[in-house]
This record gives sequence, structure tokens and C-alpha cells, in this order.
Amino acid sequence: MTAPLPSGPDVRQAEAFELAECQAILADSILGQYFEPELAAQILGQARENGELFVAVIEGKVAGFYVHAPRGSFLVFSYLHLLAVRSAQRGTGVGAQLLAHLERTTLEARGYPFRPKIFLLVSAQNRRALRFYRRHGYLRKATIDDMFGEGDTEFLMMKDLGNKPNGR
Repeated sequence: MTAPLPSGPDVRQAEAFELAECQAILADSILGQYFEPELAAQILGQARENGELFVAVIEGKVAGFYVHAPRGSFLVFSYLHLLAVRSAQRGTGVGAQLLAHLERTTLEARGYPFRPKIFLLVSAQNRRALRFYRRHGYLRKATIDDMFGEGDTEFLMMKDLGNKPNGR
């Protein structure tokens, strides 16, 4: 494991020139087995165009990213579609910084729902991600067998962020 970051990365919406780095990070993660390069490029490109792709940047390089659909769960709640960290940066807090950014911006969003939640799917095979999300307060709510193919079990996880400050 590498040393923790001395200061947090800059987390912001992705720029078009960063798409290739995001695609390489995705391909080098366990998530890469689910996405052919063309599909990954399409998903990341569309997410960037929709303002749903966020990057963590350290010293000018993308260290990780997430794709978030603000109303992707039940047309009401946030859905974290992807979160991936550059292999050299795993275990340094980049993933936690990305997740904290998502949670903070979800709570800061105006309007309904007034008690926001974030949903995500995690493969039963991805033990590291399961530990990561549990450590950050996400609870397993359902098991979905054969989600993306025969034998692929996914867990639906959720975190209740509580009531928005000032009833926004």
C-alpha cells in the first residue's frame, strides 16, 4: 500500500481531454472486465456531456473518477454508476475523497428528495469494493443474481445521507 495523500485531490467535473485517462483507469480496474473499450468510451463520454463524470486530479493527472446519475435510482435518488481509482493511487484515500465529494454534493443539491440516499451496485466478487463501501456507511439492501450474466451476483447497496441541512 502506498502512503496516504498529504492533501486531498482536486475533485471536479471532468474535461474532454481527461476521458482517455478515465477509460484507462476503468480498464485497469476490476470493473474493466464488464466494459468493452467502445462501451466504456460511450458511457464516459455521455456522462461527461451530462455533467455526471467527476475526476480527482493530483499533480495534473487523473487519479480516479466517478460517474453519478443524480436521479438514477427510482427517478428520485442518486445512483453511483462507476467509481475507479488509478492502480498506483489505490489505498491512498482517493476513493474516499471521490465518495465524500459525491455525498457532499448530493446533500447540497436543492429540492426533492429532502432525505437523500445514494444507491450503487457491487459485484459479490469485488471484496475490496464491498469492504470500502461498508466502511463508508453503505448497507446491502438486495442481492441480484445473474445481473449481467449467468453466475454474476450483484449487491444493491444504499446509504441514507439523512435530512438535508435547513430543509432545502
